[in-house]
Amino acid sequence: LANDRLMHSLQRARRTGRLVGVLLLDLDNFKRINDTLGHDLGDRLLGEIATRFRHCIRQNDTVARLGGDEFLVILDDLDTPDEVIPVAEKLREAAMKPIYLDGRQLHTSVSLGAALYPRDGRDVRTLLRAADSALYQAKEQGRNRLCFHSRELERKEQRHLALENHLREALGRHELRLVYQPQIDLAQGTVVAVEALLRWYCGPLGGDVAPAEFIPVAESMGLIGRIGAWVLRQALEEIATLERETGRPLRLSVNVSAVQLRSTAFADMVHALVVDQQRDPARLELEVTESVLVDRHVQAPKVLEELHRIGVRIAIDDFGTGYSSLSYLTRLPVDTLKIDRHFVQAVDQHPEHAQLVKALITLGRNLELEVVAEGVETAAERDFLESQGCPLAQGYYLARPMDLHRLRAFLEGR
Repeated sequence: LANDRLMHSLQRARRTGRLVGVLLLDLDNFKRINDTLGHDLGDRLLGEIATRFRHCIRQNDTVARLGGDEFLVILDDLDTPDEVIPVAEKLREAAMKPIYLDGRQLHTSVSLGAALYPRDGRDVRTLLRAADSALYQAKEQGRNRLCFHSRELERKEQRHLALENHLREALGRHELRLVYQPQIDLAQGTVVAVEALLRWYCGPLGGDVAPAEFIPVAESMGLIGRIGAWVLRQALEEIATLERETGRPLRLSVNVSAVQLRSTAFADMVHALVVDQQRDPARLELEVTESVLVDRHVQAPKVLEELHRIGVRIAIDDFGTGYSSLSYLTRLPVDTLKIDRHFVQAVDQHPEHAQLVKALITLGRNLELEVVAEGVETAAERDFLESQGCPLAQGYYLARPMDLHRLRAFLEGR
């Protein structure tokens, strides 16, 4: 039956030109459970696992038990090979959750091998063989993981695992550091604020790891809370030191992820840090992206209102690229709009970008919100923004991100 379902999926894919993902899954310690607790309980365990797996896939996908503790998952109508990864991760996580049977708490995990039509095979037999080869590799590499027959996706998965392994130790090894990008008052040429940006240098991973690569990993691992708290505390301490040395007060801007806003405890943590550092909360600004405001898991309105109540400023980052740009401006306690770099770049050469940037600057002015233009990389972009009355801007043309020592020199030179 499973082979028939796969054959029908391949026939449909030939007509539509879409991809099919084939996953073979094997429970890692099922034999021990079966031998110790009996076949009846083992069968019930497999039934529970099968039910969990079905909840991880779409309605038109397939989960089938092949025999013993091996399962086949068929993912139909894929656009890209990368779509296999999040489904496989859901399956892996589902298998790892404790199972309660007859008063016992059972733990298991699953190894996964993946193959793709048409890249890894064009018929049932070839695809199953490719997936089986990948499954064998997953078990050889230590179990409880996903391996791809495709070298390209396999490298991605191996990179992801390497990031996870090293990121767990990054804080303890002092591999994380902060740099700061100044926000410039375009009319006066003075530094009004700095945005704290997280950097990670990891020798075994080849040096600097881009935030766009490791932040999602930190979120998926549940580490973003610890890392976010470290960033906030470290930035507050460093900027307080800088202000004492230079005698120049600065507003500090720190990015906040959606995961951090899933708990009202975040506002309590921020408040405690502000009190501990004896910082005027009005000189702390937290940046959130528009996507945060539509995340159903996030208690954004409640958390942002609490932060605003204690005096912390709220900025909407990458404004204009999200989902509901205007509706929440009247509902949430927003202080600053940051115009996304996509609209600022070459604004002097693209009339449609120029009109949009003008409109956003006017919108901010009418709503009594501060406006910051991001990604200023040329004199022409800077001049355009100044001509339109944009109060603040940041970008490589104005100042690159810099460590605390260079920031001190930059401030003294202005």
